[in-house]
Amino acid sequence: MARHAADIIVDKDDQLERVEDFCLPQETIRAVFDLKGGDADFIAVLDRRVIFYGKAFTHTKKAMVTIPYRQIHARKRAPLEAGAFCEQQTHPSRERRFV
Repeated sequence: MARHAADIIVDKDDQLERVEDFCLPQETIRAVFDLKGGDADFIAVLDRRVIFYGKAFTHTKKAMVTIPYRQIHARKRAPLEAGAFCEQQTHPSRERRFV
């Protein structure tokens, strides 16, 4: 069973149980957030990867999709107000900007 961080954040206990079944014993669960109104049901933040559960990637059936942190090169953030913006980040080993 996976470990829990001392300051773990959990929106729904049943989602935490689903993530625990999918984790490796040496992983630490930091947070499980319920995502309302989207294609994903929830997102779990672990110490080594991020786990999405829902139709966000398959668009037909619900699936558990994991992304290791080393594979994430950019992030997009939308403001709380109307309109969206993107935060540009430069990958340390490249000059190219990811948007």
